[in-house]
Amino acid sequence: FNKKFLDIPKEILIITMQYHQKYFPTFDHKGNLTNEFLVVINKKDKKGYIKLGNERVVDARLSDAEFFWKKNKSQNLVKQVSKLKFMNYFKGLGTYFDKVQRMRKLGGMLSDNLMISKDKVELSASVCKVDLVSELVGEFPELQGIMGGYYSKLSGMPEDISTAIFEHYKPKGLSDNLPETKLGSMLSMIDKIDTLTGFFVINKKPSGSKDPFALRRTGFSIAQILINFNLNMTIEDLFFASLKTYKNSSNSIKIDLINFIIDKIKFVLKKKGFSDGIVEAVFSLPNINDLKFQTIYKRIEVLSNIGSSSNFKLFLTNFKRLNNILKTNNSPICLNAKVNVKLFEKSEEQDIYNAAKTLKLKAKQYLTTLEQEIYLKYIIELHFPIYKFFENVIVNHDDIKIRDNRLLLLIHLRELITKYSKFNLIDD
Repeated sequence: FNKKFLDIPKEILIITMQYHQKYFPTFDHKGNLTNEFLVVINKKDKKGYIKLGNERVVDARLSDAEFFWKKNKSQNLVKQVSKLKFMNYFKGLGTYFDKVQRMRKLGGMLSDNLMISKDKVELSASVCKVDLVSELVGEFPELQGIMGGYYSKLSGMPEDISTAIFEHYKPKGLSDNLPETKLGSMLSMIDKIDTLTGFFVINKKPSGSKDPFALRRTGFSIAQILINFNLNMTIEDLFFASLKTYKNSSNSIKIDLINFIIDKIKFVLKKKGFSDGIVEAVFSLPNINDLKFQTIYKRIEVLSNIGSSSNFKLFLTNFKRLNNILKTNNSPICLNAKVNVKLFEKSEEQDIYNAAKTLKLKAKQYLTTLEQEIYLKYIIELHFPIYKFFENVIVNHDDIKIRDNRLLLLIHLRELITKYSKFNLIDD
């Protein structure tokens, strides 16, 4: 094709050849696009007519693209925002203008947690969908986001905002690249969270094998960014903020959204190599929605790193012994009762009592911080006092008061241990 077309963005050329004409673009040794392309046909072309015909077709397509590019690039990006008011997003979810306004609000709410400029997030969100009104994207829908990045750059916007707009459709699937910048990740996440929340609000969530709006893929994309971003806020806060932009306070929708995204996060974590048992052990905690994602991820990481150590394996064995004894005992015990130290007959009882007191103190210090390995270290060290207790103490004592006191002692200890993880779900 004519070399003059190499002056327009390469993405336009590649999409025209690759997606619209099923041609193969070619690149030089430096990775630059050339004006030559490949066509595969099941026919001989002795006179070169097929070659000539394909060159004419691609020239015509690129002439249209060049025309739209030159026309659209001269238009002021900010002034185009109002045109989004006349572009429907989805029935029940308003226009694309409504969507970007929700994204602005959501971005503003989350920016402080992520230490990103609120002004930059709001400006990026305001203009990130403007390329949808351009004739070029109308002709080549695959270019949405890409052209927005080019248009914003030509409009004189800062480089990081243009890059964020360029990246904000990523990732489009589990195998796609993630946004490389923090602002791009943020913009992508709030776009996808708004989409997911909106469709749940109008009751268009996936069911069974049906997912007409690709919301599972959207969920996986959010999960990938959350993990990559290591978000310093709870998953509940995330959807509380997004529902607020829809003026919706439904607790059932919020729970559905949290459960949906947790399911996707667990899948992505397992795909990254974390064991099923460890992921399930942490996400099975009753307070998982109240934990900051940074803490959750760090806990899974710490458990994975220490999981093969001999001390951890010894702890798991002894904890499961403790857990099984409590599961098989049906004695009616008041869980709010205090352990009576005067009923102790063995030093091992006092050792368990002291260990539980220490662990309770460490829980206040470390359980919700990023120093997850410190709390786990104290848990693992319990393997020896638990082992000694079961070797030297008979839990089912003939005296009911002593028996119940020992059971209560073990229940309190288990409660402190399982605040960290449901260790019974982890394989030895």
